[in-house]
Amino acid sequence: MLRSRPPIGLSPDPLHSLRPLIGYGPEMMGGIFPAVYSPRLGHIEDRNALADRAHNHLLDLLIMNGALGLLAYLLLIGSFFYYGISLIWRTESSSIQLTLIALLSAVFAHFVEIQVGIALVTTQMLLWLYVALLVVVHRFETSPMEEQVEPIALASLDMKMNLRDPNVRWLIYSLITAFILIFFATTT
Repeated sequence: MLRSRPPIGLSPDPLHSLRPLIGYGPEMMGGIFPAVYSPRLGHIEDRNALADRAHNHLLDLLIMNGALGLLAYLLLIGSFFYYGISLIWRTESSSIQLTLIALLSAVFAHFVEIQVGIALVTTQMLLWLYVALLVVVHRFETSPMEEQVEPIALASLDMKMNLRDPNVRWLIYSLITAFILIFFATTT
């Protein structure tokens, strides 16, 4: 069973030089793989079989999103582990530490699993949920506890955005990231 998987990811890819930075787009491996089909696979599986996944998520990301998408994904996963581990060492609450260890373990298990299998929507949804939970725990642990929020008067509709406010910066970063993701999703 495992012998049929490595040739799919290890076939030579002369077409990749055309789009190394941004990839071929989502769900395009089935369209580009026949052009680089390895004759060795004809002895292992049916020639009419359509390889739509590489059974390695990093290779899938490289094909779909290119080097930039793969780098962004690895930076996100790396920063998740960096902030998770640093938060474990900084916090004194054992319940928060156990929660962080559980989040890190779940993401690590998912990362190992998608290197030999196919990343499913359900498991990817859990990955992004774990990333969001780490952000919430990080903001909860790093925000000052004595900070009181003043009630906002309804008559005062003066909506000035202060760029030094961390909430405004998070909003701007989120909008820029969403714009970049939508741009790459629609142009590739």
